[in-house]
Amino acid sequence: MNYKMDIRATCGRKLATLLFAFAVAALGPFSVALAQPANDQCGGAIELGLDTYLQADLATATTTNDPAPACQPGFNRGVWYRFTAPTNGTYVLSTCGSDIDTALAVYFGNCNFLNPLSGGCNDNDGPACAGAQASLVFNGEGGLTYFILAGAATPGTNGNLSIVITTPGKPIMMQSPQNQSVCANEPVTFDSDAFSYNGATYQWQFNGSNLPGKTAPSLTLPNVQPKDAGNYRVIVTNPQGSVTSSVAKLTVTSQPVIVTPPTSVNATPGSTAEFNVVAGGGGPFTYQWKRNGNNVANGTTPTLLLQNIGTNVSGTYTVSIKNPCGTVQSAPVTLAIVKRALRLGSAAALPGQSVEVPVRLLGSSNENHIVFTVDFNSTFVQLDDIIFNENLHPGATFTWSPSVGRAVVSMQLPAGQVIETGNHELAWLVFSASGNVPGPAAVLLNLGNPTELFNPTGTSMPYASTNGMILITEGVEPPVLSSGTGLFEHDFLVAVPNGGFPADRSLQLKIFDLGEDSRGRLIQVFNATGVSSNVPFVRINGPLPAGVTPVTIQYIVPDRQTTPAPTYQVRQLALAQPAATPGGTPIAIPPNQMSMVNGAVYLKFKTLPDRKYYIQYSSDAVTWNTSTPPLTGNGGWLVWTDNGPPKTPSRPGDQTTRFYRAFLAD
Repeated sequence: MNYKMDIRATCGRKLATLLFAFAVAALGPFSVALAQPANDQCGGAIELGLDTYLQADLATATTTNDPAPACQPGFNRGVWYRFTAPTNGTYVLSTCGSDIDTALAVYFGNCNFLNPLSGGCNDNDGPACAGAQASLVFNGEGGLTYFILAGAATPGTNGNLSIVITTPGKPIMMQSPQNQSVCANEPVTFDSDAFSYNGATYQWQFNGSNLPGKTAPSLTLPNVQPKDAGNYRVIVTNPQGSVTSSVAKLTVTSQPVIVTPPTSVNATPGSTAEFNVVAGGGGPFTYQWKRNGNNVANGTTPTLLLQNIGTNVSGTYTVSIKNPCGTVQSAPVTLAIVKRALRLGSAAALPGQSVEVPVRLLGSSNENHIVFTVDFNSTFVQLDDIIFNENLHPGATFTWSPSVGRAVVSMQLPAGQVIETGNHELAWLVFSASGNVPGPAAVLLNLGNPTELFNPTGTSMPYASTNGMILITEGVEPPVLSSGTGLFEHDFLVAVPNGGFPADRSLQLKIFDLGEDSRGRLIQVFNATGVSSNVPFVRINGPLPAGVTPVTIQYIVPDRQTTPAPTYQVRQLALAQPAATPGGTPIAIPPNQMSMVNGAVYLKFKTLPDRKYYIQYSSDAVTWNTSTPPLTGNGGWLVWTDNGPPKTPSRPGDQTTRFYRAFLAD
């Protein structure tokens, strides 16, 4: 049984016809024969447009029925093109980009009667390029069609033919540099190729600025660093004008580094233990947590969550982080399963009123002496008293020593006596809230040093701990309309005690009861980090310094008149992973489009419609951080405000230097 299949395929500008001849008899032999190119004969000549760059594979081309070019009797493997001159004038025909020795011949008439064009034949060293690739110049008559025979100059030569026809004008970019991704400290080369009849000069640019001395067709960077990442292009110029290549993006990835390492954890049986790590250096990252040197099943994310734990998960933990450029492993930390815990509770307070915060103990029938320290920021609250649970143990002695932002508390049982196993209310901390709290606030309560649990022999015992907070979110100043942004803004105040807020934790502010404006349109959170169960939230990563950190919540109110009346919930979570830097193009913001008003920085930049933009900030203009959420371009000007968290880690006025740029995402 015989089958014949004729397949025509176009790849780039290479056109080939494949002829498959199948001889099938039961499981008999199979053969493939490749046919000649479609333009192997004059009658199949391909249209060659002005300034159009075409390529052809000559592997199966022939000289059947082809005239012998006068300039090269050994002409071999030819293909045909046709060109209709748009106007009277001078035209340049070139095969300078070919990878073989080529020859060219130009004819007029028709395929049945071809007339050689005077001067229309070249083998080597033509006017467009020296060497083995052919080129020629001819005077064309407007409206006349010319037939071009191009091919190998010597018998038996296989290779790729490149051909272009143009006028003696500005250069033609035949090959633009391509996007590349490399590791730091590696070399990288960008290549370009341009055709120019009158010679040309090259100038490479980085992010739109000339690179001094980089004036060759290729650009080599021998030892790239993260600061070299960005957009590269080349401008090719001759006396008639210039042409600019497309942009090639260079992505530079450093070896992974651990920005925030995991810390050791004490946890009680049945509870949840959590390890967190933050990596830097450029993703994508892969993670593998290990316990006692062995891989942890499903431990392949930045956060390792161990639920309902028992003694079988105690041990030493590490995490390996890998990216395309290397691997780094964290220092070992431990998970200890302990029988006792000390926990500070949380409570809500109104300005000018008092609130009681419980202190709870999980005992193990071995606690004789308990000492704990409560650290707090005293800007918005004062510790007035401590109510001890005198029913916890007969004969227990309670003392406490207050100071500004701190109280050290002691509970001492008689010699040899211990607290029973189980959960107990140890004491209640009586705080009074200030009558003048300028906005919603979270006052963090931390267990400080010294905090210890001793057995009857005076030996300190390990324990798990939980910190607490006081929320003051009602009866405070409402959001106000900002004339700078057109948004309602609310400064949520985080009061951090001495010792700060740790680098491996974050605060999540959930925002409820947004309501509607006067015309029934929804009020929205403009700078929400995300949404959980249809509730927007803002996330603030540690570390936070001791003091009061304002977190500006921005609200979109369509009528710009209705004052939002949100309610808040706050909880401590694992550190949120930094947003991955998107691919795209950095955009410089001129100094005259930056201003600082009342401690906030306002940036103004032009945008394209429906494109996504980010603002990036840096302390050294080398390492850039990306602020979220992104902005959507409207085809005009956008204004972005840096008023500190959650957009950036701190208010601009608290920084010695902060650089900004816009970033157009791909």
